[in-house]
Amino acid sequence: MGVDLNIWSNHDIKWSKSLFDIVEQLEERVNSKIKFYDFKEKKKFGEKKLFGDIEYFMYKNDLESRFKSDNVSLLLDYEFLYSLNFHPTAIRLSPIRFYTKWHKWTSLVSKEYLKEEDDIERWDEFYDNWIKSHQFIKSIIALFGGDEIYYINDYAYESKEDLLYSGAEFKSIKNELEQIGKSHKLTYLIKNHKEVCSMNNWFFEQISNKSLEEFKYDVIKLLNKRKNLIDNDPEVYQVWDRLTPLLSNEIELTNKILMQDEFEIISFISEVMEEVYFKTNNKIFLKRLLYWENKYPNLKLQHNIESLIEIKHET
Repeated sequence: MGVDLNIWSNHDIKWSKSLFDIVEQLEERVNSKIKFYDFKEKKKFGEKKLFGDIEYFMYKNDLESRFKSDNVSLLLDYEFLYSLNFHPTAIRLSPIRFYTKWHKWTSLVSKEYLKEEDDIERWDEFYDNWIKSHQFIKSIIALFGGDEIYYINDYAYESKEDLLYSGAEFKSIKNELEQIGKSHKLTYLIKNHKEVCSMNNWFFEQISNKSLEEFKYDVIKLLNKRKNLIDNDPEVYQVWDRLTPLLSNEIELTNKILMQDEFEIISFISEVMEEVYFKTNNKIFLKRLLYWENKYPNLKLQHNIESLIEIKHET
């Protein structure tokens, strides 16, 4: 029995009796082939810093036995996230490089450590890792159709988490968790650490307050304005000035839109991709755009994206 932080989210992957159907869906979402390894093959984790270099893989020896137990584990060679464990309705995420013991995690997220710890430099490093992990977690959850994240103390909620392992509806578990402890928005923890940091409290957050349909409607309204303007019209810049914060503030929904094969929207978003990337530093955003390079080469996305990555990496 552990006392670590567990991070859970929902997904919209269609759970299938065929393992290969699930693997194919996962590959489509991450826009990458999943590699298969034997346990005997030594594999180093957590080395890749650039999102475009990340490998996704599974262990062949482990895959079939997990699938029989309604569990598929997708491993990542990324510096801040080790694995995504898929169950019929939920994903359990395993981040790395920040404190995941419950009391340390609550102190880290709320920055309460600034009042308590002597080794501030090390804690600051973990806090920076948490911020980067958190951004990546929200983005990748959105790719898999998730819209809510639960942060749970495994020690206190182990019996209720078993319901997620066995395939209970994700959002119905909220009532079960509330029988043990009170829930709070993650933002509440940040400002009220002493009040809510006990092991019986747990935390949640929504990926976005908007639905995908509402967000897409806002983008299309701007797109329609853009279509009525010639390229050198000064009003184009006014449209871009409205589009950039819209996409940046809802980057997870932006990534979801980019999963849809709609050329006009993809082209429109690519017009401000530099500004959005520099505001969000969201690697998945670039990868979703790059996904359309082969189908729409006239957009010339690959060269622009590679240049962006180089500039950001240098700075």
